[in-house]
Amino acid sequence: MKRLNINIFTLLALFVIGSIFTNCNGNKNLIEDPVSENLMGVYKIATLNESTLSADTEISFEISEFNKSIRGATVCNSFFGTFAKKGHNIRVTEMNISENYCDAVVMKSEQNLLGALRKAGSYILTEGKLTLYSDSDKRVLIIAVKDTIQ
Repeated sequence: MKRLNINIFTLLALFVIGSIFTNCNGNKNLIEDPVSENLMGVYKIATLNESTLSADTEISFEISEFNKSIRGATVCNSFFGTFAKKGHNIRVTEMNISENYCDAVVMKSEQNLLGALRKAGSYILTEGKLTLYSDSDKRVLIIAVKDTIQ
């Protein structure tokens, strides 16, 4: 019986020590994991469908991770929707836009924006630069720069 108690104690001690080392390493990985970078913020779109936006077609948007929403404004209209993300995967859903009549070029940019957001399947956020990639062919849909003054 005494030998059995020692073996149980030894196993229990090894389990506790192993758990401590595993948890320390797990916390280190969480801190270094770029997926945990917060998307929340205001962004200005620099390129849309691999084309640089002209100065008169400024488009910005705000992402809220709190309520999983995205909303923004173009020169003429505003838009809003929701999103879901897991790791580097993202899906924008339920997109809506106001319906003010605008210049044809501006309206074309707005439609391209909505199309790009609907096609997004993954993202990378590095040093304040958000890049959204197509779900189907992984091409760059949107590059946006995070506003550091909010």
